[in-house]
Amino acid sequence: VEEGRSGYYAQVAYHFLPGKLLFPNSTFTATARYGHIDLGGREETRSTVGLNFRPEEQTVIKLDYEIYDRDEDRSGLILSLASYF
Repeated sequence: VEEGRSGYYAQVAYHFLPGKLLFPNSTFTATARYGHIDLGGREETRSTVGLNFRPEEQTVIKLDYEIYDRDEDRSGLILSLASYF
């Protein structure tokens, strides 16, 4: 008999310094996220804190630190860039 699966997360974000650095539409965002998932017997919890910089609305540079409760080797910094045109 397969056990149930469930998950949840909570996330907060705070925007600051709009238009104050480099570009008139730029903004910074501080983020925090907590999530838990149960895949039918295998549970995992992840906490993430991060800082995003958007020089323009369609481009974001993100620096996050993720902490996993099950596997310390997977915890660490993540730097990413996303854009579209």
